[in-house]
Amino acid sequence: MPSRAPPASPVPTPRRPRRFSTTSRARPARNSSRPRTSRPSRSSARHCEPTATAPATSRARRPRPGPPPASPRSAKTPRSAGSSAPTWPANSSPGQRMRSSGSSTAWPSMPSTPSPSATPRPSRPTRRRSCTSSSRPIPRPRAPCGTPRRAPRPSACSAWATASAAMACPTRPLPSTARSPRSSPTPPTPRPPSSASPTSARSGDPRPAPMDPHSLEVLEYAKVKAMLAGYAACSLGKAAVQALEPMTDPAAVRAAVAETTELRELLHSRGRLPVAGMTDVRPAIRGTDEGERAIEPPVFLDIRATLLAAKHLKALFAEQAAALPHLGALGDGLHDLEPLCDLIDATVGKDGLVRDDASPQLAVLRSRLAAALTRMRDKAYALAASPSIRPLLQSENVTLRNGRYVLAIKAELKHEISGIILDRSATGATVYIEPRELVLLANEVDDLRFAERREVERLLWELTLALRAQREPILQTLDTLARVDCAYAKARFSLDYQMAPPEINEEGHLAVRRARHPLLVRVLERGGGGATAGKVAPIDYRLGEDFDLLVVTGPNTGGKTVTLKTIGLLALMAQSGLHVPAEPGARFPVYEDVLADIGDEQSIEQSLSTFSSHVTNLVRILGKAHKRTLVLLDELGAGTDPAEGAALGTAVLDFLSERAAKTVVTTHIGDLKAYAYRHARALNAACEFDQETLRPTYRLLLGQPGNSNAIAIAERLGLPRAITRRARQAVERTRGRDTELIAELEQSRKAIEDDREQAHLLRRDAEGLRGKVEAALKAAEAKARASRREAEQEIDQHLRRVRARLAEALRPLQNAPAPFADRARAVAEALEAEFQRSPLAAKRLEFARGLHKDDFVHVISLGASCRVRSINRTRERLEVVLGHAVVEVGFDDVTWVEPEAGR
Repeated sequence: MPSRAPPASPVPTPRRPRRFSTTSRARPARNSSRPRTSRPSRSSARHCEPTATAPATSRARRPRPGPPPASPRSAKTPRSAGSSAPTWPANSSPGQRMRSSGSSTAWPSMPSTPSPSATPRPSRPTRRRSCTSSSRPIPRPRAPCGTPRRAPRPSACSAWATASAAMACPTRPLPSTARSPRSSPTPPTPRPPSSASPTSARSGDPRPAPMDPHSLEVLEYAKVKAMLAGYAACSLGKAAVQALEPMTDPAAVRAAVAETTELRELLHSRGRLPVAGMTDVRPAIRGTDEGERAIEPPVFLDIRATLLAAKHLKALFAEQAAALPHLGALGDGLHDLEPLCDLIDATVGKDGLVRDDASPQLAVLRSRLAAALTRMRDKAYALAASPSIRPLLQSENVTLRNGRYVLAIKAELKHEISGIILDRSATGATVYIEPRELVLLANEVDDLRFAERREVERLLWELTLALRAQREPILQTLDTLARVDCAYAKARFSLDYQMAPPEINEEGHLAVRRARHPLLVRVLERGGGGATAGKVAPIDYRLGEDFDLLVVTGPNTGGKTVTLKTIGLLALMAQSGLHVPAEPGARFPVYEDVLADIGDEQSIEQSLSTFSSHVTNLVRILGKAHKRTLVLLDELGAGTDPAEGAALGTAVLDFLSERAAKTVVTTHIGDLKAYAYRHARALNAACEFDQETLRPTYRLLLGQPGNSNAIAIAERLGLPRAITRRARQAVERTRGRDTELIAELEQSRKAIEDDREQAHLLRRDAEGLRGKVEAALKAAEAKARASRREAEQEIDQHLRRVRARLAEALRPLQNAPAPFADRARAVAEALEAEFQRSPLAAKRLEFARGLHKDDFVHVISLGASCRVRSINRTRERLEVVLGHAVVEVGFDDVTWVEPEAGR
């Protein structure tokens, strides 16, 4: 356990506390006639137990060291005129203030000197009780090695008693409470809000408005968080996941989704992150602000491992900052605290104990302690083997009792050996005696152990102070690690469930293809005989662009409620920064609230029927609904008379339409199906039912109302055909031709939907083929360009060789007679003009004119690649940099072609 820190320096000589003047307050009337004397000292030399009395040599009465004895009579005695209430010194601590049990008056510590007006009285013992108990020694801490102990807070009298004890027994150290660090408290530095929550960690991100708790419960958001917490690396991430809430700020949602996406990319390329050893040590770090508890050595090891993990993550994020900017920004919140880790490593060993070499004094103490233990053990075995003691032994083994070596002596012979009985056997036949020869050695060991504990406490306290000095950077690092671990869990969750990042928009458009409910996927994986996510029937849905109201109808057990939960849960996941189990490109708006009434919540305790529970939820939902809310209503209008339920449901839909709330409802009521036909911003949808197999397909079909198919389902479940036949006849009489038309329309729609799906597949295949063709075309063009460049290179090199040979052949003719020299120069100029008029030369000139500063070219005359420094297009000259030299060359001297070596 953490304990009160020991004093950092030797305890100074205590000074005498202040004393009150005898004239500063009125005396109780009953004591006014009794002569007052000073008490004789009753200090015990053996226990060093002090009393708060004046020295025996003084015959004059000194004022009492502390408050008067508490009694109802003295508490009610009025003060005399001119007396004043005692006041506390400005530097007094709460532990120095003492309250009387019968009075609320607080008394300060004792005055330092008697008042000049004090009247000497004859010395005589009084019956007044001392503030300290004379029968109990000052407690001596006996905490295990490395474990500080918290001592009691001293009162005014006990502080004086402790000081007296120090003067009486100067060799005995004071308890750790004599100089508590709490005596000079340091006010804590205000810390900015924790960034553990993904929604409040980034500067500028507003805290999310609380979503409707009932809706979060019925949409099973907590179950998804429980799944997500299983992917966290440590308790830091688990705590952040449990604190996760849907956000309502689009920028914050985009940033959280981007963090998840970038961490997923990093996991895909690296496999794992360097998160080993991370632990949530924030409680221990925050506890250092109390100023009186040292951190335990194993906790220091956890802190060191966590800070080293933060260092590795910071380096990784800095390395990937260009490609993953959001992770780079996260790395800015991770501080490099390696010097603190080195300090912990130099103090605490890997075994969780303070190292021997943590300080020179500790090394000496432990060396002396080991030697003393060896001497004591050897002495114990020597005594057990001595002829005078061996006959007394019940067993020849030397054992330990309370950390001291003892001998097992026969009970009837215990008087034959001098020592201290420390224990007895269960039968009483054996007593465990510490021989007198071992007592002094054991006392020496105890003293060394006590000194060792004090030194360990000092080292741990100094290390705790070092942590306190870095408290804010450490807490910021831990909060950022919590965010990183939370995003790490989201990324692993996304990979495991084949999810995709949502695209956040502010237009209120919701469009998702092939959405799957994650809890349904998990159920099938666990209980479906190795079923995969592909066996969950995906659904397509949209809302908010062409219509704001979606009326879903269909058979019982057809998937209507699962559809509602999928729509709501995926919206919550997207606004929490998670990926969603759907095809890439899913578009999500940011709702300020998601309001859901799903399931039968009848309650006997609350006297709620099915209808009453629905109405209660409707009242709550209608009071919160507005343009930026998503409303999900299951079985609207159910649980009461169908006609009244239809009228009530129609009125509810009218109200939600007026508020422009984005609404999805499920129902079996025909009037609500017709509602979607009468309103432009409403659309029908059906959960598909296969008429041939009489089983639902769980696909959501937009634009078509569905049938309940109750009779067909009842017949499939075993209801007698005679009953189902009569039911069909009754339905046909009441509905007439409408049911047949709807069935025919549904068949036509199904055929159209199949054709559309086939067209979608063909279009996807065509897009894939087009991509392949475009890639092949680009490759062919690149190959053609390379071939053309290679041909131009060959031609250019050939021309340069021809020009070089001609120049070499014409050089001797320059010294020939004038007709021949002129003819040679004319031939050379004609050939050069032909070279300049060649297509390759024109292309090279075009290339040179299109150059820019800092481009690289190959200079033919220099035979090297150079950087362009400046261009003069009028003179068709340019300056190039070759090493540290600047050379001016002509346009005709540069090319993009580097000649092959050796040619």
